[in-house]
Amino acid sequence: MYLYNLFIRITLNKMTINEDYLINYSSGINKILSQSKIIPILVIDDLDDGLNICEALLKGGINVIEITLRTPNAFKISEQIIRKIPEINVGIGTVINKAQIIEAFSIGCHFAVSPGYNEEIIDLCLDELNNFPYLPGISCPSEIINCLNKNVQTMKCFPISSMGGVDFIKQMYSVFSKAKFCPTGGIDGNSYSSYIKLPNVLTVGGSFIVNKEIIKNKEWNSITENAKLFLKKAND
Repeated sequence: MYLYNLFIRITLNKMTINEDYLINYSSGINKILSQSKIIPILVIDDLDDGLNICEALLKGGINVIEITLRTPNAFKISEQIIRKIPEINVGIGTVINKAQIIEAFSIGCHFAVSPGYNEEIIDLCLDELNNFPYLPGISCPSEIINCLNKNVQTMKCFPISSMGGVDFIKQMYSVFSKAKFCPTGGIDGNSYSSYIKLPNVLTVGGSFIVNKEIIKNKEWNSITENAKLFLKKAND
């Protein structure tokens, strides 16, 4: 019985240490994401477009963006935005391997985002890159457990529209009360506010503020107006 009680105490102590570290590691990504209740997810392949979009977003009150690795110039554009518009927190999205994380870190990105769970990337960010802010993707409870066991508290829910939407996140709160989520995938200007109201949602990601048509037509003022409108609704 003594050995059993000793084992329980040691286990609880370890859990406390891990929980404290979990909070400390997650504070980096949380600090960035909590600056905006909406994170525009951008697909851009022209530097001037990228700069104009960021200036318009700043005017509308948004200073955090995710630039996806879906275009050949995504890294170059991100690097220039970081250098020329330091008020913007730039995250690289659609990261699927360690080389992309290292590149994002080396050019000065503020954070990185993946569409799924990758233990190697998490280890790289935690250890070799000195707690580089990283948002791994999850799509099921098992992946949430994996993240929490790696001391990662904040995750991207993707694709949330195929995962049960708001109901999925509500159900996860009853089981994983310390987990925080950034839902993306299928969220639009009508549905985003229902996510933001949830206690375990830190922010939402989507392209409804900056869509393809707006970029194609270079309607920069529309971006500013969209940002103001959707932020106002998010805060109501």
